[in-house]
Amino acid sequence: MGCGTGRLTRSYACLYPAVLVIGIDPCAEMINHAAASTTAVRWLQARAEQLRLSKHLLSLGVSTPSLRRRQNPHQGQPEISRITALDGTVVIADALSSPPTPR
Repeated sequence: MGCGTGRLTRSYACLYPAVLVIGIDPCAEMINHAAASTTAVRWLQARAEQLRLSKHLLSLGVSTPSLRRRQNPHQGQPEISRITALDGTVVIADALSSPPTPR
């Protein structure tokens, strides 16, 4: 989720060729750019709050630095939970928009 140009998503597709890899991003430009690079990935233009995927489809979900770009980053969590398998895992890798101030 938040695949952008698809660089990391393409890496997953190369590492796990027998697995369905889906790249998701809300920006049409990013998805078009990513889709031009490989057909080994299913590309989907969508917001995390409105994923058009089957319930419990994913066994592993990875979200790269995209949460900080959302007005309310928690709104997508119920939808991400819905599409993740009951024994699935979701990894959210994000960074703070500014470093914490030392006390």
